[in-house]
Parts: sequence; structure tokens; C-alpha cells
Amino acid sequence: MLQGPTGWSPLSGTMLTARNMTTNEIFLDNTLTDVEFDLICGTYVCHTGFGDQTAMRSWFPSVATFEGSGEDYGRWNRQREDSFFRRLDEINNINREASSCGPVNTKKWRDLMRGTKELRRLRDDIEKWSDSFI
Repeated sequence: MLQGPTGWSPLSGTMLTARNMTTNEIFLDNTLTDVEFDLICGTYVCHTGFGDQTAMRSWFPSVATFEGSGEDYGRWNRQREDSFFRRLDEINNINREASSCGPVNTKKWRDLMRGTKELRRLRDDIEKWSDSFI
């Protein structure tokens, strides 16, 4: 947000605003692109060894995998913070096993982000109730 927006867009969801609650000052910038999100998550395109076939691997789950998953609570919370630092510890641990600490494929991230059945059901119910309320 320090550089400001690269341009103005009338499309909803393409601009990010934040308000300083103390000064009431409003900051405006572009939202991140999919490529920028992939860079932040440490995404790689890897050859699978089957012809030209490739697979996506990343150090952290992609936005597409995380949003709507059982671990998406709609905001950053203590559990997400703890999970983030556990993952950093796995990556940085000098005595690690290669299979558990490297970039993970999309299917594995989807499995890891599933969450409990109860949480998924609760999130779906809240979404349904919110839609009917609006």
C-alpha cells in the first residue's frame, strides 16, 4: 500500500481499502494477482516425470486451496498462526525428513486443509443462513 494503486478499477474485489481507525485516513491499492499469491505461497511448477505433465507444489497452501477449506475461518486467528509457525518449523528443521518438509502438491494441501467434518458442516450452515438472511 506504500506505492498506491497502479490504476483504478470499477470492478468489485479488484481494489483493496483499509482505514486507519485513529485518523480515519483511507488507504487504497490493487489487490494481489494470482501470480503474486503464488509467489507468496512459494509455488513451483514441477515436472512429474510423465512426458510433459507438470504438477503444482508449494510451501504453503494456495489461496484457491485454502479459501473455503475446513481451515478457512474467515479471518486470521490463533490456530492459523500456530499452524503457520509449525509449518515454518517443519521447513527450517535441520533434522527433517525430505518427504514431510518440502513443497506439497495441491491434492496433499487439500487433504491437509480439509478440517473436521463438524467445522465444514458448521461453515456450510452459516453460509446457508447468511444467504437466506440477506
